[in-house]
Amino acid sequence: MSAEFHIFALEGYSLFELEMPGEDCRIAFSSLFEAARHVRTHLDGKDGTAVIHDLASNLLNRIPL
Repeated sequence: MSAEFHIFALEGYSLFELEMPGEDCRIAFSSLFEAARHVRTHLDGKDGTAVIHDLASNLLNRIPL
């Protein structure tokens, strides 16, 4: 089963918050690229998916990693 990492686009898409599986807090990044790069460091060779959400938390896209 692959892990899902949720990335929320905030403040007119100038701030991105990452929610890791099993964690209650979010980590802020200045770009979507930085958030996705951080996710890849936590995969440890496993499958994962980045789920991108817009300002209203609506699903925008799912990206396999």
